[in-house]
Amino acid sequence: MNHLIEFIHDLIPALSALPGVRSIGKSGGVEIPVGSGSDIDIYVFCDQIPVEAERDTAARPFGDVAEVIHLGESKHWGVNDLHRAYGVEVFVMYHAIESTVAYVDSVLTGERPDREDGFFYPTGKCATLNNMGIFCDEGGFLAGI
Repeated sequence: MNHLIEFIHDLIPALSALPGVRSIGKSGGVEIPVGSGSDIDIYVFCDQIPVEAERDTAARPFGDVAEVIHLGESKHWGVNDLHRAYGVEVFVMYHAIESTVAYVDSVLTGERPDREDGFFYPTGKCATLNNMGIFCDEGGFLAGI
């Protein structure tokens, strides 16, 4: 098995064990692109977003294969941690479930019809959620959205 695939398959259970985590998915399906030159986007949906120290604890076992950079919070991408593993950037984006539901509702009710901040399409985020590969889904949040 490719080392990157192994890393992702080991990282998912570590992330799912964090307090408040309910669902984890990957944009574009569950298949891990190997050798494509692409980054990998992992979405973590939580009751509340784990603090940095908790996220560091989950990443600690991978310290010999992945550098972790805390990128902070982004209006569009949640709280972000970048894991550089085997030459690939793996973005882990933490989102609160409550705010994600409110976001989707605001798009579907027509409150956000236009591009935001000159580059971001709200409907694109909804499409990402719709096509997300599900790794774990306690309570069925991703399957239901």
